[in-house]
This record gives sequence, C-alpha cells and structure tokens, in this order.
Amino acid sequence: MKYSAINLNHYQFVRVSGSDAISFLQGQVSCNMELLSSERSLTGAICSLKGRVVADFRAVKTADGCLLQTAAGMAQPIIETLSKYAIFSKVEISIADQSPGENSVSAIGFIDSHCAALLESTFADCPVDENQSIQLLDMTLIKIAGTSGRFELWMHSNKARETFLSNTDLKLDDCLVAWNAEDISAGIVHVTKNLSEEYTPQLLNYDISGIVDFTKGCYTGQEVVARMYYRGNAKKRLFLVSSSHPASEHSEITIDGASGSKNGTILGFGNSKKLEQTSYLLLAVLNTQAVEDKASFQLSDQQESVLEIQQLPYAIPAATD
Repeated sequence: MKYSAINLNHYQFVRVSGSDAISFLQGQVSCNMELLSSERSLTGAICSLKGRVVADFRAVKTADGCLLQTAAGMAQPIIETLSKYAIFSKVEISIADQSPGENSVSAIGFIDSHCAALLESTFADCPVDENQSIQLLDMTLIKIAGTSGRFELWMHSNKARETFLSNTDLKLDDCLVAWNAEDISAGIVHVTKNLSEEYTPQLLNYDISGIVDFTKGCYTGQEVVARMYYRGNAKKRLFLVSSSHPASEHSEITIDGASGSKNGTILGFGNSKKLEQTSYLLLAVLNTQAVEDKASFQLSDQQESVLEIQQLPYAIPAATD
C-alpha cells in the first residue's frame, strides 16, 4: 500500500543545549519545562515583558537539552529574545541545521489515520494522547492535535530520514493545504513575523488551549498573562468560523454589514473544502459579546457571505464570566 505524508518544511528548529537548558527555559516560556520528557512533547510560547507573544513553539527532549519547533522566520527572533537572559546560564542556543547533512533536523506529517499502520511498523506503537511522543534512535514520533488523527515525525539526522524513507513505501507531498486546514480546525494559530508581539496569549486562546501553564513558576511576561486570565471577561477571543465564501489575505470581518465597522481580524483561513464540507473554515479574533449575542458577521470584501461560529476542541469561557 502506498502511503502519503507531508513534508513539513514550513517550520524552523531552535536547538537549546547545555546543563542549564531546561531550567533556563523554565524561567522564560509559558509551559512547564519540567514536564518535558522522551514520552511527552510540550507546546508553549515566549512572551515579551508586556505579555505579548513573541513566538510559539513545540518542544521535544534531546540528549543535551531540547529542540523548539517554530514557524518559518521565527528561529532568529527566538534566539535573540532568549539570548538576552542567557548570560548567567550554561546554555547554548542556535538554529538547527535543516539542510541535508549529518546533523540536519527535519519533520514530516501524517494526517490519514491509516498511516498508523506504517508508523507502527517502525515504532511498534503510536502515541495515543495529544502531545505524547515516542523516541526511537534519532527519531521522535508525536501525536498532534487535529480532527483526523495527526502525527509528526521528527528526524534528528539526515541518516535517520534516509533510513526511514528507504524502508517505507511513502510518497512525500510538499503541499501544506491539508495540514494548515487541520491547524485551523484544531484552533491553532502559529505566530509568524507579522504577528509577533501583536497579540496576547488570551487573544490567541493560548491560555485555554494548553500552551500556558498557570501552575508553574514565573517566566518573562507571566504577571501580565496571569492577570488577564484571572481577571476573566475577555472582550475578544479566537473563534473558529465557517464562511459561505472563501476569504482572502485582504479579508476582514464586519458585524451586521455596517460599513467601516470592522469587528474581527482573520488570523488563518483555508480555501479548500473536504468532501463533506459545504463551507470554508477560518480562525478570527472576534468580540466575545457579539458572538454570544449571535450577531451577524460577514467578510468585509464579500457582504453576501454568511459566517457562522463553529465549535472548537477546547471550551471558550463566556464573556460574562
């Protein structure tokens, strides 16, 4: 059977190594790095002193520290941000090589649940819970949030990649449309250069989707992030929205079709539809009270469009909480 997978070349990797790697990151990121292990990956964020998200990442344990996977173009901002606080720690922070070579790092993604059989032929088993991971030699297999049962396979050397691909009947696809659509359905927004330091964790739902751990100790921006969370009553949040018409990079969201009354910002959209879908999905920051009041939303550049709020895999607190 011919299996297909997606070449996840839209990510970058930051290598954090040294005897203080984990303890250093514990004081800088939103997730509890003490929970990172060979069996568990973590999703987290790096915030500014003002509590705005500089970058988000997924962390995987390595022998000498960890790897942080982040959006394209965000590796250098992460290094610059972390390096400001690393002076007194025994830690090295660098961009992991992704070009073909002995120590290159790469990742491929699996969406079709039938691929579990292929992965089990290598790993003997597949992770079951979200963020659970299995490490074997120079590879890490991770269960990723999504509606179709997603996995990522990280290969920590070019030899591991070549060996895996040569031992499997696998077709690699460079098209990311299906992968991005799964991110949207899962309510996941990755921070890119144009979004960096523009949004708080609350606006991106990082505080309710597991990216922020409110039981850990202090980290950069923690006081602001915690204050907003415990104060409650967020005026705006990220919502999953279906649209009768495809969005564009110029689309915004208006309420009740009123001219000039922009009410929402689109942070992610996909204009491909699965066979069972009759609409397009997008992620947008909207006024929570307007959503609860069941206001009518439209795309700013397509006033005939019909937008409806859809259920996210995590619960959004009511505006009046």
